[in-house]
Amino acid sequence: MYSVHDWAEVRSLRRDGLSKKHIAERLGMSRTTVYRLLEREEPPCYQRRKSPSLLDDHVDSIRGMLKQDHAAPATVILEHLRAEGYRGGITILRELVAELRPQFAPPPDPFQRTVYLPGEICQLDWWDVPSDYRIPVGKGHTRPAFGLVGSLPYSAAHAVTFTHTKTAADVTLALPGVLTRLGGLPRSVVVDRDSTIVNTHTGRLHDEVAALLGGLSVRPIVLPPYKPTSKACASDCSLFS
Repeated sequence: MYSVHDWAEVRSLRRDGLSKKHIAERLGMSRTTVYRLLEREEPPCYQRRKSPSLLDDHVDSIRGMLKQDHAAPATVILEHLRAEGYRGGITILRELVAELRPQFAPPPDPFQRTVYLPGEICQLDWWDVPSDYRIPVGKGHTRPAFGLVGSLPYSAAHAVTFTHTKTAADVTLALPGVLTRLGGLPRSVVVDRDSTIVNTHTGRLHDEVAALLGGLSVRPIVLPPYKPTSKACASDCSLFS
């Protein structure tokens, strides 16, 4: 069964104008699967793993090998795990390695010049409103405020939607408001590894966030750790708001 991330990626590539054949080749799946994913109006349902994995005791070893060589093939990793007593197959190992590998990829060239096209990307960031600013909610009570800021690097336009809490659910509620205020859908959304947007253990979007972006056919770009300047436009808006 394909995940909500596969569904979102297929919709994003289709919006970019790729044919179903090219999408299948690019993602390494059959055209029949691409057809089925494009026909779905709703994202695939998340199913929690029902039983422990044979790899549970070897995750730290896999991380250590990827840290030494982020491009290490699954076949090489399997040889090391066999010596540790792993008796499972390579299929589940390949799936886990594919999930973990992006966390260890080298950062891009820090001196690369970045040029944006109109509507190409929207940078997202949370704005923590100063603690002395609280919103009255009635009967003498107040609550904190948080702002999800969206910025368009090409035009420097930005918009914000406020919430009372910072969770993945708040992201799915606030993001449509941000995009509505900006007046349209970008090709991609750039986010850092904020725990309300990205699962810090896997480095991938929370399923509900991935489902929202997939429904909008917007491609997510998750930045490497410690790369805040890659979305400086949104960060600057939060800083000077």
